[in-house]
Amino acid sequence: MVADISSCPLEILHLIAATIDSEDLASLRLVSKQWCDLSSKLFGLAKLQHLRLISSPYSLQSLVDLTAHPLLGPCVQSFEIGIYRLKKHLVNTHPHVEASRANVAALTQFRFQQSGLHIVLLTEALKNLSRHGVVPKIGLFEDVIRAASGQDYYRRGYGYHELYGSIDIASCGGSRATQTLLDLITAGKRSGCPTSGISIDLQWNSLAQQAISRHPGLDQLIEKLTMPDTDRAVPGWNLAVKLTDPCDKNSLRHLNMSATTFHDDSLEDGIDFLTTIKTYLTLQSIIMYKLYFENKHSRILVVDEQVEREGSEQIISAIDDLIGTVNATNVKLGRIGNDEQPLDSQI
Repeated sequence: MVADISSCPLEILHLIAATIDSEDLASLRLVSKQWCDLSSKLFGLAKLQHLRLISSPYSLQSLVDLTAHPLLGPCVQSFEIGIYRLKKHLVNTHPHVEASRANVAALTQFRFQQSGLHIVLLTEALKNLSRHGVVPKIGLFEDVIRAASGQDYYRRGYGYHELYGSIDIASCGGSRATQTLLDLITAGKRSGCPTSGISIDLQWNSLAQQAISRHPGLDQLIEKLTMPDTDRAVPGWNLAVKLTDPCDKNSLRHLNMSATTFHDDSLEDGIDFLTTIKTYLTLQSIIMYKLYFENKHSRILVVDEQVEREGSEQIISAIDDLIGTVNATNVKLGRIGNDEQPLDSQI
């Protein structure tokens, strides 16, 4: 007589579940309640640690429900929100006019954003994770990436098909990176819960760089979220593309800045940027190559050939040399100190 595999000792069942291919864990959970209990944690660790979602009621409510789950919630370690939003002109405000799928989706998304419900749901998800003892990384990602060949590649977060269906968001939508980042920061502050970092996964063109790096007050908001105990700004958004929580703010040991443009809207910004690296980071190594300082009036090349230093003394000496170079260049070129050109539009 063949014994039922489910009658095996619990240790054997755990071993069987642990050897199942990660792609089959979802199916294993459907076999029975016993197998669901045995495999759910493994499923969560394999499939739910790093999530991508979109700004829609269905997607973000699902995030809240998942993070509230006693077994699967603690598996979530990070989540990113897609930055694309459907264009406002698609919102159909005339009931007598037949609405297309794009009209319905645009109206759903527009009302969701205008009501502030997306902030409420993000805040609740962060609170849920905090209750599990999870300190997550939050971030944003670009839904559509254009390759050098001109072909568009779509990165579909959870809930994409429920909202967009067959809509081509590349032609019906646009990126809102700055607003998405502000939404995440607002939710983080309202939740009062710590985060382990901010990730920004964008097609990093010049428009995206300027919209984020020169957004008024954005760096101060990020500081308050990630480093609430400091009263000193971290100048330069390029350095702050990835930030960690307060206990790790001085843990950076190896810094590589290659082909980097720093927007020094005032002359003090560039000096503060270098001084912050020198004073507040305990670096073991630094590599700099093609480092530019730029404002609306001028652009200077601070580092041309690669500078590579190891050890605190060599690093401090190299940065002191750069500070002297920047000061001398500013005087020589008569660079104008203030750049108050407003950002015309955000992405």
